[in-house]
Amino acid sequence: MKGLAASGTAGQHARKGADVRAAAAGRGRPGRSGSVDSIQSLEEKAEVLLSQGHDVEGINHLHRALLGRATNPSMSPIVWQAAERFVVRCNQLALKSLQAGQYQEVSLFLQRAEDALGVQTAPLGAPKPPTHEFFAGFSPLRTSLLVATLNNKAALLRLSTDADASLLSTQQAFAVDQEVPTTLLNMAALHFEFSWYEEALQYALMALQQLQRKQLPQRVQLNVPPALAHVAAHMEQERVRLSVLTHLTLGYIYSQMPSDDNRSLAQTEFHSAMFLAESGLGATHSLTKKAAQAHQSAIEPAEQTASKPIIALQIEAFRHFLPSDVQAVLGIMPPDKAVQGGMPYDTNAAGDTSSRLPPIPAAGSAVTGHTSVRSSP
Repeated sequence: MKGLAASGTAGQHARKGADVRAAAAGRGRPGRSGSVDSIQSLEEKAEVLLSQGHDVEGINHLHRALLGRATNPSMSPIVWQAAERFVVRCNQLALKSLQAGQYQEVSLFLQRAEDALGVQTAPLGAPKPPTHEFFAGFSPLRTSLLVATLNNKAALLRLSTDADASLLSTQQAFAVDQEVPTTLLNMAALHFEFSWYEEALQYALMALQQLQRKQLPQRVQLNVPPALAHVAAHMEQERVRLSVLTHLTLGYIYSQMPSDDNRSLAQTEFHSAMFLAESGLGATHSLTKKAAQAHQSAIEPAEQTASKPIIALQIEAFRHFLPSDVQAVLGIMPPDKAVQGGMPYDTNAAGDTSSRLPPIPAAGSAVTGHTSVRSSP
């Protein structure tokens, strides 16, 4: 009898132990709504995996955590913040893999970003929002992330020598927002590659127009909250960099449209690029040297016909700030210049977001292949 009693007691303890273990295991796996602890556990495990170089497993854990946040009542109101960080991380890992020539992983990471952004595309159509909208109420932020992702996808496709698909991805970015200088520059570069010079010229001129519009007024720069001052400074430097590239692109286009007038226009554009680079980026910047070389070649053409240049596609690596920071700065601009949608969060509490950007190792500014991918220049 004692043996039976002991056995029954042991069985009860075993069942209780199993129940405790099952409950603990349940806390580790978010269900339909997921507990805060289980979601945070997934995110912590994801960071460990990513730090160990297990990028695919890490991003899969972050994706599960994001879905858990979306269905958890205490977390869903601010799910857009986690979704933004997730899309940024996917793009960063995609560019890291792109620089390493791991094209299959690039495609996977960009697909994850597109899923979070609700990409459901028809040919040449703007991607439609998903059934569950992570960015509900934050349309300008979703648009910014989506355009960046599509442009990065175009860079991948071009490096894999699929220029047609690259152009399609850039056209989709253009369908989402027709005023993004990066997209317009990429449209110009791809049309230039196909020798569609008139169309390339129009896109480059549109890019220059948008860059002039996006210059931050002096009073706005002075009134930017200290927490966002570094964002405004980087935005202006990036505007100058893209302006230099646009003048270079215009110079390349004019140089391929033979006539005395176009040769003169090419020299003018190269000179503008050189002057702007020297004054805005510095004499030692790589673009300043590139512009000076292009200008010199234009005024003193070589005896042999130069080969047609390849214009690099521009990418977004999110190295310095989050897109929501840019939206916050743009929300300070006067009504005639401000982007609709306002600031996505309290700018006074934003802080230095460089620490919130997942770092990836810089692998240089160029990728061997069909074109180059920008890292820092």
